[in-house]
Amino acid sequence: MLKRRQLDRWFPDDEIVTVPDAVLPAGITDPDTRRALTDMGVPESFQEVLETNVDLPERIRTVGQTYRDLGEPVPDGADDLYLLGNAGQSLLAVDGRTGAVRQVHTSFGTRPMASGLEAFVRLLGAVSTEVRRRSRDDLGERLRAKLPGWLRELDPPSAPAAEPAWSAFLADVAANAE
Repeated sequence: MLKRRQLDRWFPDDEIVTVPDAVLPAGITDPDTRRALTDMGVPESFQEVLETNVDLPERIRTVGQTYRDLGEPVPDGADDLYLLGNAGQSLLAVDGRTGAVRQVHTSFGTRPMASGLEAFVRLLGAVSTEVRRRSRDDLGERLRAKLPGWLRELDPPSAPAAEPAWSAFLADVAANAE
């Protein structure tokens, strides 16, 4: 499991959000996800593209309930997904049974983003390092070029299926960074 100090290095300007064990819904049964949420945490925000749900430390609800509250159609499988926040124009969610991180939007339903929360944070850390290390010139092109390698190295189970979700997310990161 990633240590908090590593997250602080990757996301020096962002708060790291953890969830008290008492807040975790019974539907989040994957032990790695439970540990990642309570011990490791996730960045509160990243490049104004990733925004963790402000209620996360106090309440975690399903994506299905979120759509119902908005009066919108619920994508298939959304009741097994728990809302973490927004990832660009999409919702960011975790599957309570498997721990897989998914991107959710009414235009495509759900699509894979990472095999687990720790893998998602590792990938996000690689993006953060690239954004901070180099100039903003051609950032979008550099991120797109590095994405397949990052997925193969940091989250082999999700490669290449997660490329569409990450491509959309990285396009938003590059646009906000410029």
